[in-house]
Amino acid sequence: MKNTFLTMCAVALMIISAACGNGNSNGNAEENKAVEIKTINVKTTREFLEAIGSNRTIVIEQNMTDLTAELTKMVKEGKVKEKGIVEPIQPEENGCISATAMEEGYSLNIVSVENLTIDWADNANGVCSIQVDPSDANVMGFYHCKNVTLKHLGMEHKKQDGCTGDVVYIFGSNNISLISCSLNGCGVIGVDAVKSKDINVTKTGIFDCSAYGARIKDCENVAFSECSITDIGVKEFDLYDSKNISVSKCEFEKLDSLVSGNMNAADIAFKDCKQFNGGAE
Repeated sequence: MKNTFLTMCAVALMIISAACGNGNSNGNAEENKAVEIKTINVKTTREFLEAIGSNRTIVIEQNMTDLTAELTKMVKEGKVKEKGIVEPIQPEENGCISATAMEEGYSLNIVSVENLTIDWADNANGVCSIQVDPSDANVMGFYHCKNVTLKHLGMEHKKQDGCTGDVVYIFGSNNISLISCSLNGCGVIGVDAVKSKDINVTKTGIFDCSAYGARIKDCENVAFSECSITDIGVKEFDLYDSKNISVSKCEFEKLDSLVSGNMNAADIAFKDCKQFNGGAE
């Protein structure tokens, strides 16, 4: 009788143990479940704006030279939230876009989006042209985003002189990459990053900025590699309170006096940079 009782207890313990093991296994499976990334091909600016969200690759098949016009229509239709010019962009529960009303028109905000890649279908033949009308708007602004990659995009303002908006603005975001892009400043700053980390700019041209090629403020782990940074009005880099900044295999008009802000060239890991042919002596 005693042996029977012990056997029953052992079986019960095995059942309980198996149940607990299954529970943990399911939990780990959920945690380790891979994110499914879908691919969306877009031919119009409206399709592009509507496609922006998390866990996707957007492949652009036509140049987007009417970004402001379509964004304005979507605001008037109530499909995109309008933000005031001084209204802070807060994190959203679900990734979305919004539009900040600048003096000359709307500026595109991409908010709380994760695992997003935007690429140009014809990337073997240059970059996709993305233009905005307002000279005081950012071409693209990323707020509280994570794991975003921009590839083969040529971003600029339609107005070529006297612009006051940035090309790419990044705030409170992690793991943002620009690869083989063209950033025509025709305004103030090419890449403007604040309170962000793990930013990588690779094989990208940054040019014609009236102030800085890049402004990096309160950021960590920012790398520029194989970039061309030319025709900059003030300084190539404006740096504040940041760490782990590296610049490798980039070319400039000159190789001295590249940095302003409360940091200096000694705070950047420069490696294998060069003066491009025809640069200033």
